[in-house]
Amino acid sequence: MSASRQVLLSVLAAVVLLSLACAVPLMPASSLPTLPPGGINTIVAMTAGAAQMQTAAALPPPSFTPPPTFTPTNTVIPPTETPTPTETVIFHFFVPTSTKPPTSTGSSTSGTTAEYACKLTSQTPANGTKLAPSTAFDVSWKVKNTGSKVLDQASTDFVFKGGTNMSAINGYDFPGNVPVNGTIVLTVSMTTPAASGTYTSTWAVRRGKTDICTMSIKIIVP
Repeated sequence: MSASRQVLLSVLAAVVLLSLACAVPLMPASSLPTLPPGGINTIVAMTAGAAQMQTAAALPPPSFTPPPTFTPTNTVIPPTETPTPTETVIFHFFVPTSTKPPTSTGSSTSGTTAEYACKLTSQTPANGTKLAPSTAFDVSWKVKNTGSKVLDQASTDFVFKGGTNMSAINGYDFPGNVPVNGTIVLTVSMTTPAASGTYTSTWAVRRGKTDICTMSIKIIVP
């Protein structure tokens, strides 16, 4: 192809294109939509919510874990100890009432001798013992209950009966009960007289006004 022909074709093409451009009306360019205020935040929030929904949909469903079953525990409460009552021992003291015996008229009443009786079984010192003037000594008589009743301490005394009282006391309470066939030792503290001579002191086991038995000590002061 010759050069002149190429130039001609180019000019024709340009004319055609120019004609087409003038014939077709220009299309106005569409304007971009205007976002309202805060629209960007709304889009971001919607995007984040959609992402969370997609993430939640991708996660496996949560498994249900049953709560632990409460098993009641039997709490053993020990019984309250009840104190054992303490046994109280009560002592009862019975003081026998002394019955005044009938006044003696010189003869013993029936049964009195058999119920209350005693006898001397031994003595220290022996009768006839010599002691210096103004000498202190003890006389001990061992007496046996030969009656059928107890010689009780509450109603029985040991008293000076006659002779020379070499003791500072005229009588003593019975030191204790003497059962039937039991014995008791009766001791009296004495002092010999200052003057020489033979002295006898007589004592008696007495119940009420009745002498049950008597005993004597004879001392020689040289």
